[in-house]
Amino acid sequence: MYKKDLRITYNNKRLALSQDEKTIFDELMLKELSKLDLSRIKYLHVFLPIARLNEPDTFRMIDWLLSQYPSMSIVIPKVMGLKMDNFLYASDRNLVISDWGIPEPVVKGQAQVDARLIDAVLVPLLTFDRSGHRVGYGKGFYDRFLSLCREDVLKVGLCYFPPVNRIKDYNPYDVKLDLCITPNKTWDFGNAELKK
Repeated sequence: MYKKDLRITYNNKRLALSQDEKTIFDELMLKELSKLDLSRIKYLHVFLPIARLNEPDTFRMIDWLLSQYPSMSIVIPKVMGLKMDNFLYASDRNLVISDWGIPEPVVKGQAQVDARLIDAVLVPLLTFDRSGHRVGYGKGFYDRFLSLCREDVLKVGLCYFPPVNRIKDYNPYDVKLDLCITPNKTWDFGNAELKK
């Protein structure tokens, strides 16, 4: 399938999830995340969920990560024009909702983090394929951001649904995932050493 069609189909599928289904999927994805050994990750970039788009609940993941890896620093994005700046996560009380509905840090007094320090990124997406290509919202924010990170940054997608067989129109500049966490399985595209 083509990105445009996949974007529509999977956006609608995600919006159709009931709150109960979403809660169950979020719990199962957290369980999958807990199977990974993230002890070497010092800086983890985590997208914050857009509630109206029914995105995965990364706030629960952040709480769990900070309890399991107290020395890990969570980094969150703030959209600035066509790029994203990164800031240390302090708490959900230091956030405001942007015009796009994205929880973002109040940047005054918050420490900015260079993208090259980030060891791993939880990447938002609508769907992905069996090769690790992903379909996002089509604005290219994460492709641009990931191109600024180190080449060895771990790219972990979060998706409520299993992969499609193949995305037909991916581009050479599209950044592939290393892993994708779904409710029933973590799909590995070449980083099995992270599994506990």
